[in-house]
Amino acid sequence: MIHYRMRGVAVLHSIATALVAVGVFWAWTVLYFVVIRSQEPVSYVRYAAYSGLTVVGLCVSHFVSKFPSIDLLQLDFLGALRLSLRQTLIILGVVVLYLFAFKDAAMSRGFFFTLVPLLCVVLVELNAKLPRILAARMFHKRRRQPTILLGTTKKLKGISAWLKNKAPYGLDVVGIVTNDNEIPDAVPWPVIGTPDNLEAALDVSGASQVIVLNLPNSISRAARLTQLCESRGVRLIFVNDIEERFNGSVRFFDDGGMRLVSVREEPLECPFNRVVKRALDLSIAVPVVLFVLPPVTLLVYLIQRWQSPGPLFFKQMRTGFQFTPFEIIKFRTMSVFNPNEASQATSDDPRVFSAGRWLRKLSIDELPQFINVLRGEMSIVGPRPHMVEHDTRFAKAAKYYRVRSLVRPGITGLAQVAGFRGETRHSRDVLDRVRSDVYYLEHWSFLLDGMIILRTGWQMFRPLKSSY
Repeated sequence: MIHYRMRGVAVLHSIATALVAVGVFWAWTVLYFVVIRSQEPVSYVRYAAYSGLTVVGLCVSHFVSKFPSIDLLQLDFLGALRLSLRQTLIILGVVVLYLFAFKDAAMSRGFFFTLVPLLCVVLVELNAKLPRILAARMFHKRRRQPTILLGTTKKLKGISAWLKNKAPYGLDVVGIVTNDNEIPDAVPWPVIGTPDNLEAALDVSGASQVIVLNLPNSISRAARLTQLCESRGVRLIFVNDIEERFNGSVRFFDDGGMRLVSVREEPLECPFNRVVKRALDLSIAVPVVLFVLPPVTLLVYLIQRWQSPGPLFFKQMRTGFQFTPFEIIKFRTMSVFNPNEASQATSDDPRVFSAGRWLRKLSIDELPQFINVLRGEMSIVGPRPHMVEHDTRFAKAAKYYRVRSLVRPGITGLAQVAGFRGETRHSRDVLDRVRSDVYYLEHWSFLLDGMIILRTGWQMFRPLKSSY
């Protein structure tokens, strides 16, 4: 979702700007009082408070300027200058208000009024260049969004500039799917099919997103498009032309003048949210891999030597983020002779050796997956990754099954703590899990991850009946 990506760049930019501003403040403090005015006494504790006020001023500016709705990548030099002057004046206002409120006569006016223009120059550079650097870092390679445009080329006149502006956020148009016989020469993208063979166009182009240039004329048409895209794990966005059709004001969400309708909310499309989630992953995975995994590995190795000699780890290909296969790592809990590794484990499965049942019940066999987390292949929390063979079968049972691939798979997930784990015997089992996974996709938050992690820890001591 483009608006989440814009918001994430704005939040990360604000945080980086605050950190740089504090750095500039202290660099100038040292230079001014140690080199320029070395005889002037200074209280560094007092100046620490003023550095904090600088951050407060930037926070006020963030909300006053409505940063989340500003497309920072479209700022030219004058736009960056205006924004920087506004930030500088707000910081100045906050500091002056503090000076009047607390009557702080010890503050060096010379220091402060030389700092202000220096800070303004730095802010101009940051506002002009940093957003593009952040976007280039956050939306490269797998975070690019190959996109198909679906509809009449007459609509391209109004959307072309918007598409060009959103390219730095990872939106790459790979082709147009249309019934138009004549294509204007100004259209820069190739025609790769018609609406009737959209599925073939998706296969050929490898697109992960479809933008429909005008809302379908019938609900059934919209439903078919939604079902097709969700069955393939492809994002679907409609350009909202309701106002044009009904000559009235209908609002969903606005981005640069384009009114869009999206099928699903995706909080993890926000780069800031992804940074928070990755930080949570690493804060847990690093200690587990360094301090918990080594002794547990030794214990599991001794148990295996005793009951079922063979490889320590069980490795298997699973489907990860956006269908990317990866090799999952688990402690082996089954005997070496396993003629059908694709078969799901069942209650009293003869392939599982006796101590292996407890390793599985207490989820100890999952611990090596923290290595997958460090590699970036998995997250602590997310939809459980399935075997490729199972993906094909489960996708038939739940039409929107592949939507769950829009987030990284997890060691644990909302479906698991809700009791939907173990063997999937019926289509209902698949549907229950997919509903939980899609709910997680649409409602992700740091608190939700924390709740799932705590409930997972509790279930390790009080396993569910479906844990086998």
